[in-house]
Amino acid sequence: EAKAAATAAGSTVPGAQGTFTPLGKTPLIADDPNAPSVAGLGLADQAGRVDSYAYDAAHKRLFSAPGTGGVWLSTDVGRSWKSVGDTLPYQSVGAVTWSPAGTAANGTLLVVSGEASGGGSVFTGLGGFYSTDLGKTWRQSKGIPDGLMGFEIEVDPTNPLEVYAATSQGLFRSTDAGKTYRNVNLPTGRCAGKTGYNNDCHNGNWVTDVQIKAPGGVGADKKGGQVLAAVGYRAGRKLYPGTDLPQAPANGLYRSDTGAPGTFKVLDVSGDGQTPLGFAPQERIGRTELGSATGPAQDHGFVYAIVEDAVLFNGGVPGIDAVDDTEITGGAVNNTALNGIYVSPDFGASWTRMADEVELQTPLTESALIGASAASLYQPGVQAWYNQWIEPDPTSADANGVPTRLVFGLEEVWESRLSGQPQDQREALIPSSFRVVGPYFADDTCGFLDNPLPYCPTQQTASGDTTTHPDQQSGIWIPSANGGVTLVVGNDGGTYRQDVPKGGSLTKKAWGRGAQAGYNANTLLPYDAAPAKDGTVAFGLQDNGSGVIQPNGKVVETFGGDGFYAAIDPDNSKTYYNETTLADLRVTTDGGKTYKTITPPVTNPMFSNPFIMDPTDADHLLTAGPEVVETVKGPNTGTAWVQVFNLDTAERTGRQMTAVELQGAAAYVGFCSTCDIVNKDPKQGQIFSSGLATNVGGSAAAKKASPDGWHFAAARGLPDRYITSIAADPTDPKTVYVTLGGYANRQWWPVGAFNDKNPNVGAGHVFKSTNGGSSFTDITGTIPDVPARSIEVNRGQLLVGTDVGVFLSNNTSGQRWAALAGLPNVPVLSIRNVPGSANRVVLATFGRGIYSYTLSGRSTAGPTTGTGTPVPRSGTLPTTGLPVAVAAAAVLALLGGLLLRRRTT
Repeated sequence: EAKAAATAAGSTVPGAQGTFTPLGKTPLIADDPNAPSVAGLGLADQAGRVDSYAYDAAHKRLFSAPGTGGVWLSTDVGRSWKSVGDTLPYQSVGAVTWSPAGTAANGTLLVVSGEASGGGSVFTGLGGFYSTDLGKTWRQSKGIPDGLMGFEIEVDPTNPLEVYAATSQGLFRSTDAGKTYRNVNLPTGRCAGKTGYNNDCHNGNWVTDVQIKAPGGVGADKKGGQVLAAVGYRAGRKLYPGTDLPQAPANGLYRSDTGAPGTFKVLDVSGDGQTPLGFAPQERIGRTELGSATGPAQDHGFVYAIVEDAVLFNGGVPGIDAVDDTEITGGAVNNTALNGIYVSPDFGASWTRMADEVELQTPLTESALIGASAASLYQPGVQAWYNQWIEPDPTSADANGVPTRLVFGLEEVWESRLSGQPQDQREALIPSSFRVVGPYFADDTCGFLDNPLPYCPTQQTASGDTTTHPDQQSGIWIPSANGGVTLVVGNDGGTYRQDVPKGGSLTKKAWGRGAQAGYNANTLLPYDAAPAKDGTVAFGLQDNGSGVIQPNGKVVETFGGDGFYAAIDPDNSKTYYNETTLADLRVTTDGGKTYKTITPPVTNPMFSNPFIMDPTDADHLLTAGPEVVETVKGPNTGTAWVQVFNLDTAERTGRQMTAVELQGAAAYVGFCSTCDIVNKDPKQGQIFSSGLATNVGGSAAAKKASPDGWHFAAARGLPDRYITSIAADPTDPKTVYVTLGGYANRQWWPVGAFNDKNPNVGAGHVFKSTNGGSSFTDITGTIPDVPARSIEVNRGQLLVGTDVGVFLSNNTSGQRWAALAGLPNVPVLSIRNVPGSANRVVLATFGRGIYSYTLSGRSTAGPTTGTGTPVPRSGTLPTTGLPVAVAAAAVLALLGGLLLRRRTT
C-alpha cells in the first residue's frame, strides 16, 4: 500500500516516468573460451538459484520458484521458461505448488513467500499468495504471518482444497485452496503454536518440509491424506547467546492422520546414532527434507529423509556459515554437516539409516568432493544446512511396490547405485550404495585441480563433459507417456534436466548446457553491477562468479566462485575488478582472459566484503576489514596497499566494514561490531552497534591514500543498524547519505528479536548529513518501511534501492519520493550512475538480474519540479503548489510505513 501511494506520486517527481530495460540477452555463459579461468569446469549456461518446482500433470505445466525471482512457467518439461510472477507483491518465493481447485483450465497456483534458506542475504516474505489465472493476478492469503521463510507448500492429493505451507514459524493449513490458513500448532514443547520474533521460540518451529500421503498404490494401506512434517532448525538445540534456552528444543518428525490443527503428534523414532535402526538422534536433527513414494505401482507408505547434523554444524565447518560452539559437543567431522539418508516403510512410524556422512565419502561414490585434493576442503554434505533434497523416482518399483531408484541433492546430484534394487534397506547392517550423477566439476577439472589427463578417474568424467551447477536446491520427477521419466533439478545455477528412457539410468553425460532458455539473465542474483561508458557492465553474482554483460547483450562469467562487488574502468572496459569470498580481490586488464591477485591486507573481512573505485580516478580503490586500506596504483597494485585507518580501538575490537564511499580524496567507511547476531561471539559482547569513519572534516585535509584527516564521525541521529550503503554528494563531500537495513542481511533474525538488547534501534532507513557525518537527519519520508540497500546521487536527486524496488526523490532532502514503476518488487542491492550518461543508472536486483533505468523528462540543465521550476542542486523544492492528490498519497504512504515499521525492520 505504501509503495502504491509512492507510485502515484511519480508524476510530480522529475525522472520518475522513465523506463527500465533488462540487461543481458543470454544465460550466464561459463564456457567462453576467452574466460579460461572458468571454462573447463564443466559448466555452460547458467541462471539464478531455483528453490522449488511443481508439476500440473493434467496440463503438462511445470512451475519453478527461482529464489527472489518470482514464479516461472514451462510448457515443455523445463526446456524453456517464462515469468508468471511479475505482479506478485514480492518476488521472494520459497516454494510453489499447483492445485486442480478452481477452473478446469487454470486451477490454482499457490506460493509461500520467503526464501527457503537459512544463511545470509536471505529475504523473508509476506505470507502466502495464490492465483487463479496462472499468474496474471495474485491475491494474498490470510493467516500466514509476514517475515517468514517458505520451505514447502503441498496440496493434499485426496482433497485439492487442502493445502499445507511449511514455514520458518510453523506449519499452516488451508481448507479453501489457499485463501486462508490456520497454524496447526505442532507440539514442539514450550514453542507449540508460537510465532513472531520477540519470543524465545522464533527458531523453534522451522518446518523444513511437509509430505501428504498419496492414496492408492500397492500395499495394505491405500488410504491417503496423512500428513508428515519435519521441524529442523539448522542449529538445533544450540543455546541463545547468554542464555540456557535452546533455540529449537523439539526438532524432529510430526504426523497426523487428518492434518487438522491440534492432531499432530511427535514421532518417537530417534535411534542411538550407532546402529542403522531408527531416525537420527534428536539432538543431531537439523534441517530435514522428505520425499514420498507416489507412483501407481509403489507402496505409498515409503518416505525418505535427508538430515543435516546440528551437532556437526555447531561444531563449525571451516569457511562455511558456522562458528565454534562449546554448548554442544561433537565438532565437525570430515568437513561435512550431513547426518544421513533414512527410509521409512510406514510413513514415518519407523526408520532405518541408509547411509551416513562417512559412507558418502568412499571413492566408489564418484564424488568430486573426495580424494586428496578435496579432503582438506569440503566433503559431501558440507552445506546440508543450506541445500538438500530427496525424491524417489515414481516410475520405479519392485514387485512389492518398493521404489527402486532414489535421487537426492547435496552439493552434487546423487543416485542409488544398483539399478532395479529396492530402496528399503532390508539388510539393515549393510549400507546402501549411492553414486554421483551430477558432479561438482567435469570437463578439464578433476577434484578441484586442472586435470592433466583427458579423463578424471575419481569422478569419472572426461574432457568436454558438462555437469550441473553445484549446490542442489530442489528436484522433481516427471513421468513421460512412453514409460520413461524426466528428472529436473534446480541449484544455485538454475535448472538442469535429463530424459531417462524406460529402463534406463541417469548419466553424467546427459545434462547438456543447462535448461535456462527464457530465464536467460533475468533470474541472476547480483550483489553489484558497475557500468562503463561503452555499455559494458561488470558484476558479481551469488554463487555464479563474476563477469561482464557485453554491449551486445552477451553475459559472460569470467571468474568463478561467489562473486560480490565489482568495479570497472569507465574509459577502458577491459579493465575491471572482481572479488570472491573474504575480500579476495582480483583485476583483469584484458577483459577476463587473465587475472592478477591484489588481495588487500585486511583481517576479519566480511564474507561479502565491499570495495569501491573512485569515480574520478579509476586507479584509486578503497576497501577495509577493521583496517581501512587504499591504493592509487589500480591494476598495478600488487601489494601496494596503504593502510590509512583502523576501525578497531583499544576499547573495542572485532569491528568489520559494511559499506564504503569514495569521491576523490573524500572517503567514508561504515562499520559494525557484533555484526552477526546469529553467530555472536560472547567475547565481543552481545549488542549490535554500528558507526562511521571518514577523512572529511578531520584535523587535516583529506588526501588520497593517506591517514590525513581520518577519524570516527560522531554520527548523531544515526540508529545502530547495519549500514548498507553510503553516497557522498560529488559537489560537496561534507554532504553524505547513508542507508540502513537490519542486522547483517539476516531477515530471519530481525531487529527486535528475542535477546536483542540494542538500545538504539531507532527508525528510518535513509539518512542525510551535511557536516561530514557529525549528525544525521532521517529523510526516509514516504519510502515504505523496509530495509534500504543502496543509494546514488544523480544531479540533485536521490535514487534508493530497497527490498521492494527503487525510489526516486524530487530533491536531496527526501521531501517527496516516487516508486519507479516497471520493475517487479524485488530487492535492489546496488545503483550506479552510468558514466557519460547523466540520465541513466544501472541497478543490481537480487533475483531478477541487472537493469538500466533512464530517467525521463530531464533536460541537461538539471531536474525540475512538476511545474518546470529548476531544482537547486543542494536546496529543497518550493512547498507551494503541492497537489492535493500527491499530499494525500504521501499521507497514505506514511501510514503504511508506520504500520510496517516494527514488523519488517
